[in-house]
Amino acid sequence: MTAQRLLLPLAVLFCTAPGLAQERDAATADTLFREARALMAAHRFAEACPKLVESQRLDPAPGTAINLSDCYAGTGRLVEALQAARDALASLEPGDSRHEPITEQIKRLEGRVPKLLLRLPANAPTDLRVALDGTTLDQPQKGTALSVNPGTHSVVASATGRADRKLTVKLAESESKEILIEAGDPSNAIERPDRRPPGAGDGSLATVGYVVGGAGVLGLVWGTVSYLDFRSIENDRESICPTTVRCSSAEIAEDNRLREDADASGARAAISLGLGVIGVGAGATLLWLSSKREEALQVGSVVTPGGASVRVTGRW
Repeated sequence: MTAQRLLLPLAVLFCTAPGLAQERDAATADTLFREARALMAAHRFAEACPKLVESQRLDPAPGTAINLSDCYAGTGRLVEALQAARDALASLEPGDSRHEPITEQIKRLEGRVPKLLLRLPANAPTDLRVALDGTTLDQPQKGTALSVNPGTHSVVASATGRADRKLTVKLAESESKEILIEAGDPSNAIERPDRRPPGAGDGSLATVGYVVGGAGVLGLVWGTVSYLDFRSIENDRESICPTTVRCSSAEIAEDNRLREDADASGARAAISLGLGVIGVGAGATLLWLSSKREEALQVGSVVTPGGASVRVTGRW
């Protein structure tokens, strides 16, 4: 009996939890919907649309979809606005009074959405790939008028062994355009590094960089050895004559000789270390320039929509 009393509240809790979660989602959806409506009234459509999207995800409703369509239209995203209106119409119950206004809204949007037809030539490569605004199109979409938003769009056609063909097309509301999609000519598809200017990426600059950098490393090593020799001589001087009052003439003479040796070692250390730092820095710079130069001065001929041209790529 005691166990049943303990299990009964747990069973009630588990049974009511989904309902509570659903009510909580519905409440959040309603809050987001109201916030979005206020933003739309202030013509802040870019801020309102994400709230409507989340509200629709939490608690789908035809009214939210209708407002989302209006919101997208306010931002110029007519394709998304049309889809939201169609979703709203599909979710209405038979006899709903909103059927007629939403149907009229869909017709208006369909007339405003631009159309782009990408036509392929008969001799197009079998593996020709077409990307619209960075998204590769499926085969059935090629040759079909596509609904796009007003504005500028990029089209890239590519195929194995051919140069990419890049086009830019701009469409206004209700405008329709047709463009022919062709890949670049096979003879111009490959860059020709052997035609780069003399010295560009041929390794001569890198070779000099290695030589100069290696000399710099040797300078650092020799400077370090000279500095250690300088410190050793200075230690010997300190042990010859600790006090100048009791130093003999022989000790003074030896101290003078060691001082000269220390000065020479110190000078060698300073010069070698300085030249070593310069050499290593110069060698690293030359190697960096060599890598940039190889990337920069690549020359090749390509085909553009206006005809053949020569392209120089890089950041030199």
